[in-house]
Amino acid sequence: MSEALVQGTPAWFAMVGAAIADAAAQVGIPPDLHLSVLERYVDGTMLGDGLRQGLRIDIVRGSLAFRAGVLPDETAEVVIEVTAATARRLNLLLSADPAYAQTAANAATDGDFRIHGDLGALGPVFALAHDRIVEHTR
Repeated sequence: MSEALVQGTPAWFAMVGAAIADAAAQVGIPPDLHLSVLERYVDGTMLGDGLRQGLRIDIVRGSLAFRAGVLPDETAEVVIEVTAATARRLNLLLSADPAYAQTAANAATDGDFRIHGDLGALGPVFALAHDRIVEHTR
């Protein structure tokens, strides 16, 4: 993953999934963890094959798999809903940048970024993957 990819494309979502999988391998996932996570752009466009902009992550017995793109009515134990514009702003800011936390907080207050459910054990995984995603986003 050495090149920067255009945010929101199927290749970009695949990179995000790979970054999360790599971070999970580094952090470690409890072997008994079962969790499904869906992140979707609430105003996203179609990617093809009936999938919209987003990412699905499934963890079964501690093993992580992902799919670039989400079905329109798909659900999961954790659902992250974000506008494309908010995702863009967040994916251009490194986690150490004070603007990152402020942008996320403002988006949550405005309803442009919502998390339904508990990321629990995956919180550190997403945090570790974030800066790698930023580095490969254009």
